[in-house]
Amino acid sequence: MDGLKKFDRLNMSPNNTDISELLEKIASGNAILFTGAGFSLGSENVLGEEPPTVKKLTDIIANEGGFDGENNLKSTANYFLKVNDDSVLIKILSELYTIKKISPSHKAILTPKWRRIYTTNYDNVISLAMMDNGKVVKNITTDDSSETYFKEDNVCVNINGSIETLKNDVIPDSFKLTTSSYLSPDSFITSRWFPSFKKDLERSSAIVFVGYSLYDIEIQKILFESPEFKKKTYFINHKSASPLTLFELSEFGKVYTTGVDGFAKEIVNNLQKYVREEEAFYLESFTEYKLEKHTETIRDHQIIEFLLHGNIENFFIDDSITSKLMNPHIVMRDQLNEVNELFKNFNYVTILSDFGNGKTVFLREMISYLTINGKRVFEFNDIDGDYSKDIEQLSSLNCELYVVIDNYEMYIEVLQNILLLNDPKIYVLLSTRSSNHDQNMQLIDKSDQIAQVNIDLLNDNEISDLNNIIDTVGLWSERAGLPEQRRFDLIKENNKSQFSHTLLNILQAPQIRDRIANLLSSLFKKEDNKDTILAICILEIMNIPLTYNNISEIALNNSIYNTELINNTDFKQLFPSKNNQIISKSSLFARNLLAYHFNPNSTVTKLLEVAEKFHSVRNNSEFEKKIYKSLLRFAFIERVVPLTNKRDMLIRYYEQLKSRLGGLKNTPHFWLQYAMARIALDDYNNAQNYLETAYAKAYGDYDTAYLDAQQARLWIKLSITEFDQNKSMDYFKKAHNLLCNLYDDQYKYRQVEAYLEYYDTKYTKLSKKNKANFLNAVIEMHKKLQELRKGYTTESNRMDHCYNKLDHILQNT
Repeated sequence: MDGLKKFDRLNMSPNNTDISELLEKIASGNAILFTGAGFSLGSENVLGEEPPTVKKLTDIIANEGGFDGENNLKSTANYFLKVNDDSVLIKILSELYTIKKISPSHKAILTPKWRRIYTTNYDNVISLAMMDNGKVVKNITTDDSSETYFKEDNVCVNINGSIETLKNDVIPDSFKLTTSSYLSPDSFITSRWFPSFKKDLERSSAIVFVGYSLYDIEIQKILFESPEFKKKTYFINHKSASPLTLFELSEFGKVYTTGVDGFAKEIVNNLQKYVREEEAFYLESFTEYKLEKHTETIRDHQIIEFLLHGNIENFFIDDSITSKLMNPHIVMRDQLNEVNELFKNFNYVTILSDFGNGKTVFLREMISYLTINGKRVFEFNDIDGDYSKDIEQLSSLNCELYVVIDNYEMYIEVLQNILLLNDPKIYVLLSTRSSNHDQNMQLIDKSDQIAQVNIDLLNDNEISDLNNIIDTVGLWSERAGLPEQRRFDLIKENNKSQFSHTLLNILQAPQIRDRIANLLSSLFKKEDNKDTILAICILEIMNIPLTYNNISEIALNNSIYNTELINNTDFKQLFPSKNNQIISKSSLFARNLLAYHFNPNSTVTKLLEVAEKFHSVRNNSEFEKKIYKSLLRFAFIERVVPLTNKRDMLIRYYEQLKSRLGGLKNTPHFWLQYAMARIALDDYNNAQNYLETAYAKAYGDYDTAYLDAQQARLWIKLSITEFDQNKSMDYFKKAHNLLCNLYDDQYKYRQVEAYLEYYDTKYTKLSKKNKANFLNAVIEMHKKLQELRKGYTTESNRMDHCYNKLDHILQNT
């Protein structure tokens, strides 16, 4: 025992004096339990024996087959099945691993609520223990859908398969006779459940291994390098374990040498004192925003970090709301008051902006604004929590409150839940990119009750504030010497009064690009690091949370869990992290990285690999489905393909996509996206061919509205480039007639905006008759938009831009 005490200073607790730390985490109901072979000791199978270890199982199978198993279960089982039917081996396994009696310790360990149970054991000890506790366990394998079971309680994931899944005649693929009962990288890591496993690790209060030996944790190479995981990982081992074994386990977490029985005793005797009485108000999916007390003054480097990366502490935003600062760092939007006024007439307001124009920052300003004005504000942050129960609890509060959902298109079911409740005390602030909104509204009941505010354009006061902030931190560079009015004009005229254009110009400045390149140079020496940063950029542009799990799924590696990368000074400057999530928030920065700092061929190759992976798992969950759809969309691919040789890279991507993804060439959606790529590249002949292919493959009830919009777009482009004025007008009229029959949404009016380009390039060259035809088309669309504008709650959306362009034509003819 003296030898064990020497390890106490490393990460070990042989005297178990501090097991209270673990019990408190288990009492939360959010800990994960892993059981290995040692957990089942003390149980009794139908033969009246303990279930055998892997070594003993190997010997039993080999003896039954009359050969030497050489301590290799996988080879032994494979050879046995070559000369025997599956049913013979099933009978052996059923007798050995069908448990009829468990120990009190098994029941005790399964008494608490566990977030999830994982086991590499074949037996049914967990099922019996749960049953003795009055619970029914849902036994699943790694082949089962995470979308179906991830939110369920009392789920046990049988990593190597379960005796309960064996039939009389066939051993299923889910039953793995591996060389050791550990988490096998060959099968588990590539399984459908592995992404959910990583989510469990990230969100659990504790990760508790019971009955595992050193050889059972091969997966440590992939996951357990994360300091966040190590801090909450615990091993329950027996006192007779060798000091070396205990030391090696302590490298990956804290070790308790109570053994299974001692651990069970601790649970029976002491767990209850850590179980809090059920609180009247505990939320899983929402977090209430609280103002923070602080004395910190924002520094220039923090302002630059915010402008370039979108990363800033909440209390600095609070400061901007509450006082006029000597060192301004945020453009406070006048539309904060507009949204506040809208909430007097609407319970739902959506903030819209185009790519990179600051909708998430605006939400943060609005959250601070509401909180400072005495409102209770709850941010949605976890789709895997019980949001239905949370919403009911929020409704039970006897006060007015605000719920905030950023990128609501990813959480339509949450919004529908709130709409269905229809509680007048709950106000909902939403956000999404403008390009997503019209399509999303078609999926939502009562969408007419949702007001919208577009924040794309900065007004003159806001432009002055942005000009001042950029000047204060020295980001105007060589333009710093320009008069203030000239810099103002640069933002208003050259950058079209938008954050996105202004910040892109800053990011493209040579000194900023060189600074970023220097930070990336050491990181890019490792290919896995480069793929991880690429994954972060892809997710940022897709508007998907930057959790470590999501990043590793896109990177096709697990480097994001590696402390060497996470603690790298250069990486932390670019991508600070907290609680297993990258906290930077700037799609513009991500796009800039891809445009200027990645090799085009490498990026396209990686995108194709990711597309291939998600094509095979696209039906697993909403996350996989969203990734897959984005990887097909031209609007996304055009943003992530680097600028160098972009034309060839786009064509290469779509050419290889259809050959690598089985069945894709038979879908109209693929040919639509490929046609859009060709239109953008001014390759109109191929674009027309691909649109016709898409129409030909649009069977049954396929909605051709998007196809029609792109066909109209192509015809307008052809009308502008066509030299013969009569042919030009024929193209234009075909486009106009097609657009008149489409839904009144942004996809339609985005194409109508091109009427102004037709006017600027063609109108003076048209005959009197064709001028009349053109003006009639403009008047028709203008009148339609006049009617639609009566229902608007703001003047800065796609249809208003279109209306203003048509109005310009009519005012000048």
